[in-house]
Amino acid sequence: MNMKKLIALLLTLVMLVSLAACGGGGSNNDNDDVQPGGTGLEEVTFPLAEQKEFTIIMTNDDDWDEDLANNPLWQDLQTSTNVKINIKRIPRSEAMTSLNNLLLTKEPWDGMFTSFMSDGEYSTLAGSGFFMDVKDIITNEKICPNFVNRSLVGRESTALNALTTPNGGVYGLSGGNMLEGSGLESPILVNKDWVEQAGMEVEDIKTIEDLETLLAYWSENDMNGNGKQDEIPFLMYQNNSQRHMEAMLGLYGISTKDGTYENYVTVVDGEVQFVPLLDAWKDCVKKMAEWYANGYIWSDVFSGNSVNTYFWDTILASPIPIVGMMTAASCGNTDLADQYVQIPPVTVEGYEPVWYNHPGQMNPKAAIAVSKTCKDPEILLAWFDQFLTLENSLRFQYGEEGEGWEYTADGKISILELSYSEDQRLREDSPSLYHITAAGVTLPSCFTAADYEEKIELNDDQLFQIESYEMYEEYFVEEPWPRPYFSVEQSEELAKIRTDIFNLVNLKRAEWVTGASNIDVQYDQFVKDLERMGVDRLTEIMQDAYDNYIGK
Repeated sequence: MNMKKLIALLLTLVMLVSLAACGGGGSNNDNDDVQPGGTGLEEVTFPLAEQKEFTIIMTNDDDWDEDLANNPLWQDLQTSTNVKINIKRIPRSEAMTSLNNLLLTKEPWDGMFTSFMSDGEYSTLAGSGFFMDVKDIITNEKICPNFVNRSLVGRESTALNALTTPNGGVYGLSGGNMLEGSGLESPILVNKDWVEQAGMEVEDIKTIEDLETLLAYWSENDMNGNGKQDEIPFLMYQNNSQRHMEAMLGLYGISTKDGTYENYVTVVDGEVQFVPLLDAWKDCVKKMAEWYANGYIWSDVFSGNSVNTYFWDTILASPIPIVGMMTAASCGNTDLADQYVQIPPVTVEGYEPVWYNHPGQMNPKAAIAVSKTCKDPEILLAWFDQFLTLENSLRFQYGEEGEGWEYTADGKISILELSYSEDQRLREDSPSLYHITAAGVTLPSCFTAADYEEKIELNDDQLFQIESYEMYEEYFVEEPWPRPYFSVEQSEELAKIRTDIFNLVNLKRAEWVTGASNIDVQYDQFVKDLERMGVDRLTEIMQDAYDNYIGK
């Protein structure tokens, strides 16, 4: 979120709060007496004896309306509950501007799907009095049984912590994917055939020197036998959730990613640290620079794009292997999947390896919010809770039974492996709610560990993820950066200082790795520039948010 948008949002909120203080605005269904926390209803049973109607704000485009209205799950959720949902649509482009305008008109609304917002925008609205604190409602088993008995099980404190905003309120519920390994984005994968061609065995790869021996061999030989020197010993590139350079920081004892969720920070003994200021980060950058100079790393590491045609069609989608090593949850190409195997983190002298496990996968944030003036918040949240059953989660994600999933002869659930053409045809003829809303809305869904252990027939990718998890579990840090919400004031201050800091880190990292400049010569000035830009204050804000998250 840029500074102009944030200031506009804050000004809008000031106007709205002022209107509310003067007796105008913000009231839903003319019910100004509704108090945060609901109306006191202790149980909700569907279907309701009398129909209730709610207005839900959703970002969607014109061509969604018919698909949404005709979706069997959407229809069943309303029929089986006797709840009628009226959609108040705001355009996907400039969604926050449209939402601000809607709030200024004082149009009544009961809830909204909130995934189009940034964390800062969500926290700002929550902290300014537009959402209802619903913690007591969503933790009531008689109102939200699926959230309590499915989403919370085994992660009661961390899941609620992830939903808690800086003012202590909880304004929505979430689901999650509790498949063991779903948060492990970047284990190290090697091409086992290439390893054997280099005269080694996979289990013999123990140190970073062992990796370098392989990378050197792969860079000098025609590994795939096509007569071309098209091999990429190590596929690494930025702006990707799995193959980023920060994955290699795990070998140097640092668990982090770049981007606004991680902010280049890590937590050590309760202290938040800005990673590019650490000696370990510098050592890792120097090693990557050495590898790049030797031709081990993909030459387009900082200029390539994960969605461009070259990447998908030529590298991972190639009928012959081109890549020797990468960090990824899977190889991404079923034709070559058998050639790639995981290896544990190798050792680097002077460091103990750790590994990054995605906290947002483990504990998703709220996908919905309820208006502070909603007349029947318990009923609305009970309706949202229906998304979290196993069957509804399957229907949301994969469509109807027999389309994207089916029951096996022994009563288990099988996720169908569709060809590209079959998948495209299904999306056109009978799109799931996930495909209808994916561009602008993330609805809650829930797959528990017990679902995967007892009910869902695991596919090859899921089995691979579990195997990777078992290999890497011992390397997960005890204090992962949890991606907490920030307060209105924190979000505003971060917007002022973060852009310049991130730009400098990204620029110098690229220059140093590619050899355009020398890290040893420039690093001291780099630190001074970060300090001038406010990195100490950024770290202080991160520390405050972390302390709030853990209840310190």
